[in-house]
Amino acid sequence: MKVAMTKRTSSASLGGLDEERARLATANLKLVEDEYRLRDAVAKNESDVAKAEQNVEKLRRDLASAGELYQTSILRRDKTEQKLRQNLADQGDIREQIGQYSKRLRSSLPVKLEATSPQHTSNKRALPRGSLPGERRESQDGTSSGSGAESEDELNHSSATRSDPTQGDERKRRSVR
Repeated sequence: MKVAMTKRTSSASLGGLDEERARLATANLKLVEDEYRLRDAVAKNESDVAKAEQNVEKLRRDLASAGELYQTSILRRDKTEQKLRQNLADQGDIREQIGQYSKRLRSSLPVKLEATSPQHTSNKRALPRGSLPGERRESQDGTSSGSGAESEDELNHSSATRSDPTQGDERKRRSVR
């Protein structure tokens, strides 16, 4: 009986051993599969890290370039502001010079043109209504009257001045000097 029992135990222990081996083989297979999955994940992560490092490097270069562009634009803005201030100052100077020139010009002109016209001066006789300076009129008694122009040349000159507005301006300029 002892022998029969030993046979049973050894076959039972051999069956348990096979089961244990099968479980260990399955666990080993799972570990190998997990190892491959982990290696793939690590390789993918390393690839992602390399891409991220490249992106970071590109971003650093872009940031440096943007910083340079920013500094350049600030310098341009400052130069533009400086030019604008200078132009405004020059414009103010020019306006001041124009104002001074206008004052000098006004002070060198006669006070008012109406004050120098024949109707407003006391030492000249008034022109008849409807007559222009330099125009001669025949009176009823046959004598000629006019603005006091003595000769035909003076009459021609004054009528030429009326027809050409620039001539009148030139005459005014001469009288101012």
